Amino acid sequence: MVECDEIEPRLYLGNLDAAESEETLKSYGITHILTVYMFPITKPEGLDIETLFIDLEDSPDCDILSCFERSNAFIKEGQDKGACLVHCYGGVSRSATLVVAYLMKKYNIGVEEALQKVKDKRYCACPNAGFLSQLRLYENMKNMLDEDNIDYKIFSLYHLGRQVSTGNDFNAIENYLSRFKEKALDGDKFKCRECRKCLFLQSNVIPHIQGQDLYWNNFAQQLISEQSQTVCKKSLFIEFLPWMIEAHQSISGKIHCPTCDSKIGTFCWKGQLCPCGATISPSFKVIESKLDKEFHRIPTIQNQLNLHHVT
Repeated sequence: MVECDEIEPRLYLGNLDAAESEETLKSYGITHILTVYMFPITKPEGLDIETLFIDLEDSPDCDILSCFERSNAFIKEGQDKGACLVHCYGGVSRSATLVVAYLMKKYNIGVEEALQKVKDKRYCACPNAGFLSQLRLYENMKNMLDEDNIDYKIFSLYHLGRQVSTGNDFNAIENYLSRFKEKALDGDKFKCRECRKCLFLQSNVIPHIQGQDLYWNNFAQQLISEQSQTVCKKSLFIEFLPWMIEAHQSISGKIHCPTCDSKIGTFCWKGQLCPCGATISPSFKVIESKLDKEFHRIPTIQNQLNLHHVT
């Protein structure tokens, strides 16, 4: 059964049947089709239509957030050049999430307002709980992907860890590490005690609360609301960084200084247990006694935990 609802002029949200119906596509003047599903559509022959396929399951644990920039650009192009249909299988969760994200970006509005706009036109639109949490994170980042946001850092690491640890997908690493290209080592530094090589910054540290497993959903606000003494100081975990060569090829192992080869820590894509009882997954744990600090300011709870990008 074909379902195709106009959310706003030249933007439609529908199901799989709508995307494969030549009559429907012609009737609504569709020039662009965004498919978010496990399989690409069978496009009707004879129609000049641009397509974008995003391979994604309707699971709360799937990463739809990283698709927003691509989908936003494609939907905008569709509206500018003709009309865009966004669909998944039922037109309820995955495709609705992408349309909500697009409206948030286009009109600089929050998730609740954007979702209501969609529901007003398609009552059954209902992003699953995980997608809704990702939309809220998107709103917290002011409707953009802010790579300095602590929640987004943990979110990205979590999903990269799943790709590597469950599917041995080491190819995903290259895309993740692109965020560090041309980034200057500017800030409070941690250096190798042996050779004085600068290895990472205070902003690369991933904090966690004592005894609580690390998870991205609303982590920053939780840190702000907690007293500073609840932040674990028993271990030091950091982001996955380009110079951690061993982690490019193995599920677990040692972290060495890229200059003098001194052992400075351990990593495990499946996670490690902190002495405080928290599981950090994936984990890149460095030994503080192997490092020297070069700080240019007295650490505060705000800059120490890298919460500058939380609103």
